[in-house]
Amino acid sequence: MGSQRWQLDVDGRQHEVVVEHGYFSARRRILLDGAPVIDVRPDPFNAVRLWNTATEHVFKVDGHEAVVRIDPGIDNMTYKKFLFIDGHDVDSGTPLRPVSSERGDLREGKWLAGYGGPLVQPFALAALIVGQLAFARHGGVLGLAAGFAAAGTCWAIGRRFEGNVTGQIVGCVLVVGALALLGQVI
Repeated sequence: MGSQRWQLDVDGRQHEVVVEHGYFSARRRILLDGAPVIDVRPDPFNAVRLWNTATEHVFKVDGHEAVVRIDPGIDNMTYKKFLFIDGHDVDSGTPLRPVSSERGDLREGKWLAGYGGPLVQPFALAALIVGQLAFARHGGVLGLAAGFAAAGTCWAIGRRFEGNVTGQIVGCVLVVGALALLGQVI
């Protein structure tokens, strides 16, 4: 779980904000002065959506609006974390406009939607489900990791065989089938 820490002076009072972000689980946990103020624990299906979506989490610090933004990089392998108070980035002081699903400007990273397109997505979802089911006797973590690895492989196949529907389907069917078989053997 990656984390980032900020030391703040808000109206003359010292505060510490810590953001913990689980890469594979997509968990978001925010602590204010050591006490949790936000704890998002998505189920495996929502973790896929949160994995590549910029999210913002609003809370109060001494009556001031604080927003933590967790923003996936272009590669969806790295994340940037921002904290702003009353609309200003605490690191740079620049004004930041929060993303908002209500305004319709919530954006997602390009990996899931941009590579492989909608054809590969059902196979990636199937990989997550098969991973959970096939490895159920070993515990949820192994199944989740295997499912994410297989889903990532399906997305890579989607990129590699972009424009080749047969290649995408055959490749993803083989990945999901191998995952199911491996889960039964191990």
